[in-house]
Amino acid sequence: MLRLLLRIFILLPLRILFLPVRMLLIAPLKLMLLLGLLGGLVVFLVLQAGYAP
Repeated sequence: MLRLLLRIFILLPLRILFLPVRMLLIAPLKLMLLLGLLGGLVVFLVLQAGYAP
């Protein structure tokens, strides 16, 4: 019982500390993916407009 409580008190703050770190690591990846999709869409639209007679 005591061991379980200790585990909860040690792991919970660690998880709370790791959450922002994980979000900071994931956010730029998501942003890059979003920018890549937007860039691809823009290029696609420009090419479509350029090739249209």
